[in-house]
Amino acid sequence: MNSLTDHRRHPNSYFHLHPLHAIYSLLMGALLAALAVLALVVSAK
Repeated sequence: MNSLTDHRRHPNSYFHLHPLHAIYSLLMGALLAALAVLALVVSAK
């Protein structure tokens, strides 16, 4: 279980622990969901 070497081997794993990146991904997910709902409402009309 060499977690330090894993972090060096996979630099992207740092972003999964970054709070700002988590908030950013949540906002992007919410924005995509809102766009999908908006598209459904417009197509329903």
